[in-house]
Amino acid sequence: MTEELELPDGRHVRGFVDEGYGPVFDAFVAGFVDHQDLGAACSAYVDGRLVVNLSGGLADRRSQRPWRPDTTAVTFSCSKGLLAICVCLLAQEGRLDLDVPIAVYWPTFGEHGKSAITIREAMSHRAGLPALDVDLTLDEVLAWDPVIRAIEAQQPLYPPSAGHFYHAMVFGWLVGEVIRCVTGKTPGRYFRHALAIASASGPGSDSRKTSGHRSPGWRHPSQTKRRRRRARVPASSVRTRSSSAA
Repeated sequence: MTEELELPDGRHVRGFVDEGYGPVFDAFVAGFVDHQDLGAACSAYVDGRLVVNLSGGLADRRSQRPWRPDTTAVTFSCSKGLLAICVCLLAQEGRLDLDVPIAVYWPTFGEHGKSAITIREAMSHRAGLPALDVDLTLDEVLAWDPVIRAIEAQQPLYPPSAGHFYHAMVFGWLVGEVIRCVTGKTPGRYFRHALAIASASGPGSDSRKTSGHRSPGWRHPSQTKRRRRRARVPASSVRTRSSSAA
């Protein structure tokens, strides 16, 4: 059997949560009921096991196309977290020290008043480099090195002691070049070899099954004994519908 929950405005939430993850379901539904989210999906794995797989709302308001488990979406700044994980892994392995100047690993970074800026300050968006003075073309940005040369030539806009300023457009190259200087690999290649492939081929996993996956696939409720949770919204305004799987 498959189940879906109908929200007061006619949209639907589909999926399941494992035993003990009911609050995740409640928070997911609250996004639609209390905060007017248009559409969303949420999947979570614990020890390689899918424990939450939810989708709901609309992917396109104009066409009323529903948001499904395999609907793709733009996620801004997600690579910042991936690069931060890579830096923390290198620190854990003793290959870099978060509290030493970036220039120890990337000597030319230290030019133009940046010699004392540490990796930790860059990681916490306190390097004073939230933007660059030069305008770069798309081709230059994709080529990587022109951005690195621009960072090297940039003077900090403020000292680290001035506080946090989100490095929206520079963080990836700033932290990524540290990774490249330490490992000899581009950030993407290092992430792939140190984390993505290692995770896919770790104990109890099958890299053939995980390779190339873009998003968690739908798992039919009949494959598990997980308990479904219903939304904490007025019973009079929510309807559930069950149908037999084909």
